[in-house]
Amino acid sequence: MTLIQTHKIKQVPVLLLGSEYWQRVINFKVMVEEGTVSEQDLALFQFVDTAEQAWLEIKKYYAL
Repeated sequence: MTLIQTHKIKQVPVLLLGSEYWQRVINFKVMVEEGTVSEQDLALFQFVDTAEQAWLEIKKYYAL
């Protein structure tokens, strides 16, 4: 994600599998409030809960 943020690599889908888990482990809202990440950084990834959902997002991104 840092490489995407700093434009060292082109944007690719970053999918966090298991939204409940990731939202418990990392409090993204607090990270924004503390200035650790920007609100725009939150658009660099998305939560998915199944492999099927992940595949749909990948296909959508690459228009497969």
